[in-house]
Amino acid sequence: MKPALPSLVLSTQQQLGLLFEVSVAPKPVRSSLTMTLLSTTVQHLQAAWDVHPYLLLSVPLALYLLISNVRSYLKLRHINGPFLAHFTYVWFVGSVARGKMLSTLQELTYKYGPVCRIGPNDLLVGDFDEVVRINGVRSPYVKSDWYTTIRFDVDGGDSVVSLMDTAEHDVRKAKLIKGYEGRGKGQDKGWMDKVVDKHLVELVRLLREKYVKQGREINWTNVMRYFSADVMVEALMGEAWGDLQTDSDIHKFFEMSDYSTPYIHTVGSWGSLRWLTSSWWFIRKAGPKVTDDHGLGKFISLVREEVSKRFRDPDSKKGDMLADWISQGLTSRECELDVILGVIAGADTVAVPMRTIFLYLITSPLVYSKLKDEITTAIKARAISEPITNQQALKLPYMQAVIHEGLRMMPISAFGFPKRVPAEGDMICGIHVPGGTDIFPNNLAIQRSKKVFGDDVDVFRPERWLIENTRGPEHRSLMVRHIEVIFGHGRWQCPGRMLAWVQLNKVFVEVLRNFDFQVGNPRDPWKLGVYSSVTVGDFWVKGVEARPE
Repeated sequence: MKPALPSLVLSTQQQLGLLFEVSVAPKPVRSSLTMTLLSTTVQHLQAAWDVHPYLLLSVPLALYLLISNVRSYLKLRHINGPFLAHFTYVWFVGSVARGKMLSTLQELTYKYGPVCRIGPNDLLVGDFDEVVRINGVRSPYVKSDWYTTIRFDVDGGDSVVSLMDTAEHDVRKAKLIKGYEGRGKGQDKGWMDKVVDKHLVELVRLLREKYVKQGREINWTNVMRYFSADVMVEALMGEAWGDLQTDSDIHKFFEMSDYSTPYIHTVGSWGSLRWLTSSWWFIRKAGPKVTDDHGLGKFISLVREEVSKRFRDPDSKKGDMLADWISQGLTSRECELDVILGVIAGADTVAVPMRTIFLYLITSPLVYSKLKDEITTAIKARAISEPITNQQALKLPYMQAVIHEGLRMMPISAFGFPKRVPAEGDMICGIHVPGGTDIFPNNLAIQRSKKVFGDDVDVFRPERWLIENTRGPEHRSLMVRHIEVIFGHGRWQCPGRMLAWVQLNKVFVEVLRNFDFQVGNPRDPWKLGVYSSVTVGDFWVKGVEARPE
């Protein structure tokens, strides 16, 4: 039977007495009293260990947690936010995990203003000018370690996004950007049009033959992601997977994406979890394997095989991004990692606005009618070809208004990737923010600025974008710059944004010139998840052949 725990009350009194004697004793006596104090302390710790070892171990842990929470609170105590966010990541993680960030971000903005505390070391900033400054080319801000959550390579490599060193990031991105923008080796002026057009034709064929003619409902979630994936894969490697042609998730890539998106953003909201799950040890143990028969692991193996083949014979294919990257001097590993990133970041991400804008469009009869009229008028005037070119699409003012308004209402990412305040600290919206703090851009708040977009910011109203309804060209230009922040800014701007815009500029014209649509289930049109990225599932529509005018 274990002995009873010693009376720590008496022991503590004795030790305090000894401590007082040490403090007042003459120097020759002090060392002897000090040794007596240390000896009694050790004896009591040993006795406590014999009786309750785990209790003793919990004491330093509790002290560490207490000190950490107090330090976290004090660091940003002058900035308002949800109560729990001052001490712990529980509030932030819980909010992201629920997938309800659309309403949460609106509530935070209304309650706390443009700067809000969302974690012990995290702020949400919804001021356009500050977000642009923080992400500027010459900004001293660097990536937060949130970016490490996008690591997926078991062999320890980084894509341009997960690469943490700013100088290395800039060098890598400079080699990638020409290919992304259609200015690379073998890419002529109409390269992007050609890549997108090929799959637009396939999209229209699929909708007509498999769905419209047979009177079947269309899973708009799937057809849009298959379209954008085939465009992205062909642009990167010269040949699409064929998801659109087969109307299937051939490699179960999107099955993996639907699972991993909530996981990545939830884990990325908690520093300790982020550190664990982004470690190379964890990735090797729990990450995708090239031996997997589906999902990201299968996709990585396919990319490795293609990149290896292209490095053995660089002239086998010309005109795609990979060919340009090889000519720019990227290594095989760098090409492999950035091709994988390009598909992950570009496929389903571009499909999101194709779904969200489409829902706003087909549930707004006046808007739908105006856009159809603009398309019909342009066809009669022979102002657009079939398929429409990107340059022709840019001359359709109402369609541009619909796209911009749809992106404003439902940004691709509700809040952007965080940057870290430089060591010396900074002033944000007139508030001093200490160095080392992570700053998340509040994209939703920026797109709901009443000062820029008017008082009815929660209403889908494309007319606000027509030049006659703005305060002049400069004001409309400011509105456009607000939208562009969704794709990042400065050195951190998304390199694939141009290809994304080309798809958006074309897809609505081509499907609406051929068909008319309505929502399949008006009571529950889709399943929407807003983490940082937006996910859309179970979005069904009904289509019929468009009536000739």
